[in-house]
Amino acid sequence: MTKPPALKVLEASLLITLLFGLVLVCMPGLVAQGFGWMIYQNPQAMHAWPEEARSYVNLAHAVMGGVIVGWAALMLWVCRHGLAKGHPGAWAAIGMSLLAWYLPDTAASLAHGFWQNALFNTGFLLMLGTPWLLIRKHALR
Repeated sequence: MTKPPALKVLEASLLITLLFGLVLVCMPGLVAQGFGWMIYQNPQAMHAWPEEARSYVNLAHAVMGGVIVGWAALMLWVCRHGLAKGHPGAWAAIGMSLLAWYLPDTAASLAHGFWQNALFNTGFLLMLGTPWLLIRKHALR
């Protein structure tokens, strides 16, 4: 049986998510510039912080990246070995995982005044959630 196109898109989106996690772990300078631009509209903003603060933020980004890599790898496995093979519950597991990440992360971002991160999260939710919704019929056959 061939994979539905939406399942292929979901798998590609999960690979992008996994790569984003690796960037958080392996490229702290690029990440600081990216988040500096996103949050402060200045890629160099975090370079003005004290070294101890920058070091801690780099650690937080790296830990977050490691978690993202693990989460994306697990969801990719669920896609390839659960969804693709019609395993009951695989579709719901991915949906629960997306909501369990998006709701608290986005609520905390907004509560702390970082609407930019909420918007960033929404982009990832659309990238992952759209193909997830489109494979519902295939997954629940």
